[in-house]
Amino acid sequence: MNVRRVALPVLLTFMFAVGGAATLGEFRGKIINPPYQPEPVSTSPCIYVLGRNHLVRKVVIQKAEIIYGASVPTEERRPHPATSLLEGAEVRVTATQGKDGNWQAKQVEILRTAPQRSDPRAVKI
Repeated sequence: MNVRRVALPVLLTFMFAVGGAATLGEFRGKIINPPYQPEPVSTSPCIYVLGRNHLVRKVVIQKAEIIYGASVPTEERRPHPATSLLEGAEVRVTATQGKDGNWQAKQVEILRTAPQRSDPRAVKI
């Protein structure tokens, strides 16, 4: 009987703690310019990712690890990967979604850098 009195509160506490933890999500898409927003400009650095399903996600990248994928040629890599987060770059984002609907990125992997104006890929943005 004593074990039940102790085990039940511990079990309930654990269940509520796990339920409140954010779940990681992963999605990929192209970086686009921010759509029109009547709200004030965010103080946190963020990108907007247009997914394959045509949904735009706002991703806060302030605390994210930004890396290049293996598919990015070394001659296209910059010393600081964050400087490659430009319109047209293809990225894979691992993030959690906040209550406000914005995504808090844990990792942003650059799969393809943004095309240059002379690049034939530039027309496809």
